[in-house]
Amino acid sequence: MVQFRWEENHWHVYARQEAESWQRVKEIAPNPCFEEQLEQVEIDPAGVFWTG
Repeated sequence: MVQFRWEENHWHVYARQEAESWQRVKEIAPNPCFEEQLEQVEIDPAGVFWTG
């Protein structure tokens, strides 16, 4: 569902797509603080992870 990758001294957020590939979530900017990235996934500003 979600993957966090440490790249270039920042955490990047990836969402699982069809065919088991991963796509970077462009709406969540890279950030060096993991806790802030986790919070952004919980908030889900783009509606990628949580559907209502």
